[in-house]
Amino acid sequence: MKIIEFIRLVRKHIVLLILVPLLLAGMQIMMTREPNFVFTSRTTLYTGLATGSTIEMDKGFNYFATNTAFDNLINIINSRETQEEVAIRLLSQHLLLDKADPKYISQKSLDDLKKITPKYIYSYVRKSPFSIAPMPADSSCRRQIETPGH
Repeated sequence: MKIIEFIRLVRKHIVLLILVPLLLAGMQIMMTREPNFVFTSRTTLYTGLATGSTIEMDKGFNYFATNTAFDNLINIINSRETQEEVAIRLLSQHLLLDKADPKYISQKSLDDLKKITPKYIYSYVRKSPFSIAPMPADSSCRRQIETPGH
């Protein structure tokens, strides 16, 4: 293709070459004008189960044992109790915040959380230096929150 043919081709389609990028730029600006900072995340755990690596390093690779270990790990992660425990810990961490901390939660999300959280839940919040200690394994706090004294 000669340069003259290229110039003619560009002149022939000049309207498309100008309007399409402008249209796409306008759509991009309009669609990202009010971002919703809610994200979904996935986690990959590298546990050493597949490689069979241990402290001793003298054991061989056992496909059945590795498969069982991964199945158990996935079942633990997907279990309702684990998800409830994570949700309760996140809720308690967010309720302990006086103001939004971008490391944990945005101001908008904290305001939304405060709007939907029942008032009686705040009676369980104790802001002290010891409040960041891990929750007990029996999760007695969960039973108290689920059954308010009404």
